[in-house]
Amino acid sequence: MAGMALRGRFRGRWRLYLRALGLLFLGNTALFAMTHPVIMAEKPADVMSAFVNGGFWLYVLIFGGAATVFQGVYLFPVRRPALTPRRDTKRRWSIRISLCVAGVSVTVLTSAAALAGMEVLRVYEPWMEWLSGTPMDGWLVVGPVLVLQWLIFGILIVFFVRPARRETLLGRVASAIFLGTSLEVLAIIPLEVLVRRRTDCYCATGTFLALLGSSTVGIIFLGPTVVLALLSRRRRRFYGCRCDVCRHDMRACMDVDQCPACGSGWSAAALYSSDSTCACGHEFGSDVVSPSCPACSATRFVDPLIPQMLACAACGYDMRGDLTAPVCPECGEAWADQSAADSASSSS
Repeated sequence: MAGMALRGRFRGRWRLYLRALGLLFLGNTALFAMTHPVIMAEKPADVMSAFVNGGFWLYVLIFGGAATVFQGVYLFPVRRPALTPRRDTKRRWSIRISLCVAGVSVTVLTSAAALAGMEVLRVYEPWMEWLSGTPMDGWLVVGPVLVLQWLIFGILIVFFVRPARRETLLGRVASAIFLGTSLEVLAIIPLEVLVRRRTDCYCATGTFLALLGSSTVGIIFLGPTVVLALLSRRRRRFYGCRCDVCRHDMRACMDVDQCPACGSGWSAAALYSSDSTCACGHEFGSDVVSPSCPACSATRFVDPLIPQMLACAACGYDMRGDLTAPVCPECGEAWADQSAADSASSSS
């Protein structure tokens, strides 16, 4: 029994995270397969010939897997709801690692912009010739510069991003990087067209490398941008019954004006008071299940609140979607209120 409970908790805690990574892997491989042949093709016929090449699909799978690992590290802090106070969010090492991952992406974007500018100014080829004469073909020069860029951007992101919920904070950073990547790609495309017209060997030009790097960053951060937006919407109920400052569980005192733990204002008190009383004057009291008023038969809306009888005691997840589940699909804890759920489902 203990082993089954442990496996149930593991499946509940990691199922959503692993499922999201599986979908991201499929999306990454599809996007790489659609975009990279267009970037690398010299003529339209080369795009179709790439799809019948086995080496191309191996390349796509490798890049798709690497992008998924990158996304998995970035999304690791939001694999389950967090009770960390909002002011302490950035102090968690998992969040800092995700923000450092974002710093790597910003480093790639700035380097891509620099390469495109050097190609337009016709200083890219002389610079590459100079690097080829240095030890290790220039990596002793370029490597420290890239590491320094990463440290600078990582520190700036960690210290200047505004504290918020994990899903909101990482979603804000991911959407900003994706927006910047989209603008950079749109700016590099016409420059790449001009460069291809003046040279026959475009695969080693600065604009080509810039377009390849920026498009790769865009593909990587497209997935987290979508996932975090959907995840924030999914967990809105969970955070709706907790103090925004200290994450204290407010389900037992939804009608108070202040949080009993930290004293911060509780904005949901007005919603709870208006929802517990029907327009006809009927008081619902502790009844959070009835879909309509028993006095006037008016439809009752309880969307802003988590029904206390049908919520996970550990994380507050709304269990009405699956009343027979043995564990909470959000946190993996055993759901002990089966009898209450059965009575609530039978009454409704």
